[in-house]
Amino acid sequence: MKSNNEQIIKYYDSCEIDYKLLWHLNKSYAFHYGYWDEKVKNFDQSLLRFNEIIIEKAKIKKTDRILDAGCGIGGTSIFIARKIGCKIEGITISQNQVDKAKKLAKKLNVSSLVNFSNQDYMNTKFKSNSFDVIFALESVCYSNKEKFLREAYRLLKKRGRLVVADGFNSKSNFSEKEKKLINKWLNSWAVDSLETPLFFKTRSKAIGFKNIIYEKINDKVMNSSKRMYLASFPGFIVTYISNFLGIRNKFQTKNVIGAYFQHKALKENLWEYGIFYAEKK
Repeated sequence: MKSNNEQIIKYYDSCEIDYKLLWHLNKSYAFHYGYWDEKVKNFDQSLLRFNEIIIEKAKIKKTDRILDAGCGIGGTSIFIARKIGCKIEGITISQNQVDKAKKLAKKLNVSSLVNFSNQDYMNTKFKSNSFDVIFALESVCYSNKEKFLREAYRLLKKRGRLVVADGFNSKSNFSEKEKKLINKWLNSWAVDSLETPLFFKTRSKAIGFKNIIYEKINDKVMNSSKRMYLASFPGFIVTYISNFLGIRNKFQTKNVIGAYFQHKALKENLWEYGIFYAEKK
């Protein structure tokens, strides 16, 4: 079954409670995996560290205008604005997320630096050559990747930088058994499919990007993957009871299933976590 915007919105809006419980959403404002390196000592730090990694990989500076493509409730945008002082546009297809991001920006006194709007990152309302940097933290998995890359190229200024941190297929072809396993994860999180790093490299080059770099970082996200996997076991029990009582919906049930199978598929090398970087000519 193909995911569409309505399913994606319902997944995130319905499963926000799970992110609050397991992912400390009210504190981290993050829907993404944590990044674990020598600077990180606990889970909360790992979530914030990934925001810093985006800054480092995109080489963000104060004079840059940034687009956060798939901004969630604005956590990464707000973090970067507070740390660097640059102007950021955050876009998401969920109006609920837009509303919460605006409230959060006001609460943290960065409303003058960040703006949030309900837009599709494959077809935005922005003018061409509008941004110095576009980053997408675990959002491009939901896109038509070709359309996303073309829109990013249109929106970037000359020598503008694109950073995508997300899941990628580890190979081009899967056996039926492998396909069944990875789809149990992806479909549970309203994702149609991933693409390989090679796809991103070849298609971005054909579109016109240069200085293309891809880095596989499974070791940096494995702790987060394990955290979800281990949480899925009590999660199944809670979900079973909650479903019986009628207090959880199908998207929340699938979220627990996805938490289990994302780790199984990662351990079997069906997918990998990577950071893709490219510049506009």
